[in-house]
Amino acid sequence: MTWQEVSRAAVALPVGEPILRRHLDGPRAYELEVVRADPRVMISEELIDEIRAASDDSDCRLAGDVLTIDAVNQRVIYRLGDQVPDRYARYAEWPD
Repeated sequence: MTWQEVSRAAVALPVGEPILRRHLDGPRAYELEVVRADPRVMISEELIDEIRAASDDSDCRLAGDVLTIDAVNQRVIYRLGDQVPDRYARYAEWPD
């Protein structure tokens, strides 16, 4: 293991969570709102596959390994990273 790998592992952030809300009725019908977006999260491979299959005008888009969430209150960008051990998911972090 190189020094860079050790130092990166030593400063790894705890895994948080993104919380998104989709309004289903009323004046904000179908708007996506970011309630919480932590800097490091786990995203399931199933959700990644759904986002890849969505149209380009969706609120959530994936270009390569960069996930962009365009909500009414903010834009959140995550870079997909390593596979989570023993889970069908990947880590994702805010880009530097």
